[in-house]
Amino acid sequence: MTEKSPSLPSLSIQRRWLNETVGFADLSHRGRLCALGEDRTTFLHGRLTNDIRSLKKGEGCYAAMTDNKGRVQADMQVYNLGDEYLIDSRDGHKERFPTPDIFPNVER
Repeated sequence: MTEKSPSLPSLSIQRRWLNETVGFADLSHRGRLCALGEDRTTFLHGRLTNDIRSLKKGEGCYAAMTDNKGRVQADMQVYNLGDEYLIDSRDGHKERFPTPDIFPNVER
């Protein structure tokens, strides 16, 4: 005999629960990088499609990373943490992120 799984409440009720209480989700599948170093802003600004230079400490934005020909390689959220940028990518595109060879003062 197959056991019936309990049904979830409607999405509107689930959304209300999250707004009024607390919830969490497993995001371990996401990829995260930190960009450090003196040239981090210049480097990221040249590779991402959003204006990284305008982010104040504590702010973030959506951006896409492009290759040298301007083709989109990955999309991500970028957060200015003050002395570093946190890059949060949906599919863990760490291997696609370029090595900053021409910027010796950037670490990833």
